[in-house]
Formats: sequence, C-alpha cells, structure tokens
Amino acid sequence: MTPRFPRSPLTTRLSGSARETEHRIRSIFLWKKKRPPVLVLVLAAVIIALCGSLVSCQEQAQPVTLVMDTQYYDTNNNFIEIPMLAAHETLPQGAQSVNHALSTLKERYTSVLSSPSDQPGGNHLLLFPAVTERYYNLVFYQGTADYGSDGTVFSLVYDRKEDRLVTQEEALALAGTTLDNLYTQTEDFLNAELAKTPEYAAQLAAQEPTLVGFRIQEHGSVDFYLNCLADLKDPATASLDPWDYLLVCSDGSFSHYQPFTDSPPLISTDQLQEFSPPLWYQWSKNGGEPQGGYANPEPNSLALETSPLSSPQRAAFSDALDTLLNQHIFPDGTVYEPFDGDLSTDSFAVQDVDGDGQQELLLSCSNTYTAGMSAYILSYEEGGALRTQLLEFPSLTFYDNGLIQVYAHHNQGMAGDSFWPYSLYHYDPQTDRYEMTATVDAWDRSLGETNPLLNNIPYPAQADVSNTGMVYYIMSPGELDYSNPVDQSDYQTWLDSQLGGGQEQSIAWQNITAANIQALRSGS
Repeated sequence: MTPRFPRSPLTTRLSGSARETEHRIRSIFLWKKKRPPVLVLVLAAVIIALCGSLVSCQEQAQPVTLVMDTQYYDTNNNFIEIPMLAAHETLPQGAQSVNHALSTLKERYTSVLSSPSDQPGGNHLLLFPAVTERYYNLVFYQGTADYGSDGTVFSLVYDRKEDRLVTQEEALALAGTTLDNLYTQTEDFLNAELAKTPEYAAQLAAQEPTLVGFRIQEHGSVDFYLNCLADLKDPATASLDPWDYLLVCSDGSFSHYQPFTDSPPLISTDQLQEFSPPLWYQWSKNGGEPQGGYANPEPNSLALETSPLSSPQRAAFSDALDTLLNQHIFPDGTVYEPFDGDLSTDSFAVQDVDGDGQQELLLSCSNTYTAGMSAYILSYEEGGALRTQLLEFPSLTFYDNGLIQVYAHHNQGMAGDSFWPYSLYHYDPQTDRYEMTATVDAWDRSLGETNPLLNNIPYPAQADVSNTGMVYYIMSPGELDYSNPVDQSDYQTWLDSQLGGGQEQSIAWQNITAANIQALRSGS
C-alpha cells in the first residue's frame, strides 16, 4: 500500500525523479543569481523615499525670526545694537546657541548700557544683518575711541536650514581657499595700499593678519573680514604710528573699511534687513539721528534723588522690558499676545509703590483679549532676578500706604453702573508680596427685586438700613459669599479702616517703546 502524505497549498510536491530533486536544491542555493522582481524593488524604493520625507518633515526645525534685543545711542557716541532669534513656539537648539553667543556679546557692554556716564564713550557695536534665504549673517562692527585701530568685526552665521552655526573652516572650504592663502593675499593688498603713499611705504609693512569674521552671500560666495597691522619697519627712526586696518575680502577683491568715512560700506544696504526703529546703517545716512534722538548719559542730580536705582536694577528692569517688547514674554515666562504685535499702547513705570524704599517695575498690558490683560508689580532681587509681587487685571489704583484697589475685569452681577466690583490688596513687608484682603461687590435695588444669579433671592431690604437702595458684600479672599449684605454706612466705615488715611498715588506711566526702554537703561 502506497503511503499517503498530507497536502497543503503552501507545500511543493517532490517527484520521485533524482534530476528534478537536484534542480530544486540548486535553485535554493543559487537564488541570488536570479534577477529580483523589478516591480517589488520600485515599490520598496518609493516607500523608503516617502518615509524619509516624513521623517524630514517631523525633524524640520521651527522657523525663527530675527528681532532686536537692544538698541542704544547716546550723546557720548555710544552706539549698541544687539539682536536675537525668536520663534513662535520652541526655539530650535541651534538658534538657542546663537542667542547664547549674543548674550555673551552683550555682557561685554554691560557697563556701557548700565552706567554710560561712567564710561569714556565712543563704544560702537553696529549690526549689519545680511539675511539670505538660508542664512542669517549677523555681522557686527566693533569700535572704540582708542587710537590706532579701524576697529574689528564679530560675526555669527546661522544656517536656518540645518539649525546650526557655520564654522570658519566651513566658510574657507566653501570659498575654496585656505587661511594661509587668505593671509598672504591680505598682506599683499595692504602693502600695495601702503605703497600708494611713499611715507607709509618707507615706514610701515603689513603683518599679523587675523580673520575676525565672515558672511555667506545669497549665491554662496563668502565675504571675509580681517584685521591686519601696518607695523613699523624701524621704530627708532619712524615718524608714524602703527595702525590696525580693517579689511574686507569679497569675491576675491579687497577693500579698506572705515565706518565713519566715505569708504565702501561693510555690506551693501540692499543686502541688509531693515528694522524699526532703524539701525545705525539706516538712520546715519545723510547725517541723520536715531529715532527718538540720543540719550543723555550725564547724571541728573534731581533724578538721582528721586530715582535711586542701582546699575544692576536698571539693567534688570531694562532687560525685562526689552524681552517683553521684542519677544512678547513677561518676566515670569508667560507669553503675551498683543494685537498686531504692538506694545506701544501698553505701559510701564519704575516707582516705589509698596513703600519699602526700593523701586519696583510696574507693567500694564491691555492691548489684547480680556483674559490676556495683565498688570505686574515686580521687585528686584540680588543677582538680577525679578520676583512677582502682584499679578492682576490692569485696572489698579495705588495708595501711598501699600494698598492697591484692583477693579474686576467684568461686572455681571447686580451692581450695575452704580458700583464696580473690586479686590483690595495690602503689601506685606514680611513676604515682600501683596496679599488680598477682601473682595467687594454690591446690589443696586433698581436693577431688580430678585437676583437671578443667586437663585432669585429677594433684595435684602433689612440690611439697607440707610435706605439708599444699595447693599454691599465684603467677602474674604477666595470666597463668593453673598449671605451677609451690609448697609452703605457700614461699608464706608470698613473701607475707611482699610485705607487708613492713605492717599492715592500718581503713577508715572510710560509707553513700552524702544526709546523709553533705552532712556531707562541709560538713566536719562
């Protein structure tokens, strides 16, 4: 009897032929030599490409924008311009490294920005923002009043496509040159320039070139910025002084840059991004002045008596305002969303409102939807931090005894136009904060004999002893207890006890603008 084996659609029947069996075994071991199915490979390639594009989309960095952080111009010829990168959401890692480098740069000018009257003047940090489709070229001219130098350049080139800073080595490779070749060309150019004046040629020679910055143009070519010293050949017989030249190499051609003369511009203005308020390269044309004029860094004796801000306090308040103006971020990290990005109708003040002898930074921002309107009182702490003493709706009345009356952002109860609900805050010197004392509301009888918001309870006529047609509710912080109405006379007695004879303070509000922030920073 011939044995029967199970059959399956996934099995292959072997015949009893030895030749056929050998052929099948060879096919198993030699399968790689067969042509693979073309259609399968094409489909696989398409799938891989799609997956790659999906990953690319997922990893694409958040778009960033270039905004101004600091603009300062004073009558002592100190000009400081420092930008920063910003994003609507999380700032990419590479952009964060750019901002870190800019913060480090800003630290070099802390003394100029915080105490300009104590500085010799003539400090320049002028921004030339050359923006291409791919790169943010942040090129800074740095100059001082010191004799013997044209100044120098500091640059940062941010690759927006790859979210990173471009290195000097990459710039040289992109230009198809080396540092040695670039230095040789620099010395040759400067010696040729010196040769145009026989006296210079006889006494000076180019040496010690240094690459100090670069930028990448739209079409991919690289501009290099170099310092090169024209040093004395023989100091014993020289009648000239050494001079450190600032040179620009663009498309293989060199030029000498002198910022306050008719020399060729550091970067052509048609390649620069404009800002408002204008940068130096914008407003200096034809002898112009900065928007809002120059700050006066000279100390004002009256201002010093009434405004005892220390330099660190002034810098901290100014930095916080700059961040709010340019990044729309409050000092506690909350994002502000002003209509059309405009803060010029919002206000700040620097004033001692709590009576502790130290001035506070006050913010009043209402150019937004109601829920986003905010008022801050911020105190300065050692080390530069700002601490929130009060965050409320920007409808505040200040009293000189540390009391603040904050009106509610809406009145949907039974008070009507006769009375607007409010909260009272008292300053607590132990915690250096404002603590809520009470919330006050009212019921105007002319608006109804029952209150539909409180289960239609009837008007509490028994509490209206004075028969004024108005009763008041004085509630503890965090409670909405309308069970204890009081007469107008009782309310007024309570309010007088809270005010304690305090007088309303006048607040010197200023609009949040770059010019006003710069005036605060400079002390003018």
